[in-house]
Amino acid sequence: MDKVNNITFTGISNIGCINFKREPGAKGALSKSISMVLRDDLKGKDFSEYNQVLHRITKSPSDFYFKPDEKNILNIECYSDRNGDVLMLNGNVIEPENKTMPIFSYIAKLTRKIANMPEKDMVVNKDYVNYEAQTNLIYGSKINIRHVLPEQKSQFLNGFFDKDGVKYGAEQVNEFIQRIMNRYFDV
Repeated sequence: MDKVNNITFTGISNIGCINFKREPGAKGALSKSISMVLRDDLKGKDFSEYNQVLHRITKSPSDFYFKPDEKNILNIECYSDRNGDVLMLNGNVIEPENKTMPIFSYIAKLTRKIANMPEKDMVVNKDYVNYEAQTNLIYGSKINIRHVLPEQKSQFLNGFFDKDGVKYGAEQVNEFIQRIMNRYFDV
């Protein structure tokens, strides 16, 4: 019975954040990726809301799924170089235009939710970290852990799911979106 009381319902789980350099990329280019698993539950309909937004911005929502069989994984990448900022959603560049404003609003709302989420609600599944995180944290790439001893693999990967780091990363993604919106609306 005690395990039932410890279950949390957040609509978002396995939130991880990583900074990296996408290759090939411009000199000085940096990316930040925040990745998560969305679902519908008692506290939110995050997965349904994501799908509704996709249907508003495209006739092919499946193009924005992480993989055809992994519709509920959301990977948001913020790429910056000397030419500007680019937002990517599961590998798709999202240009700021009237048609895409719902996705910018959704991501801003989602990142605010994550930044303010109580730590007890930030669920990270051990199997997800050990078996899926390497390929899900950076869209289209696998995190190289060859330099990590097998017994340290879990500890290394868990670093990307640090709750304070994830909250800070969500704040940074939110600020990134705000910068893009300010430029778009010429504020």
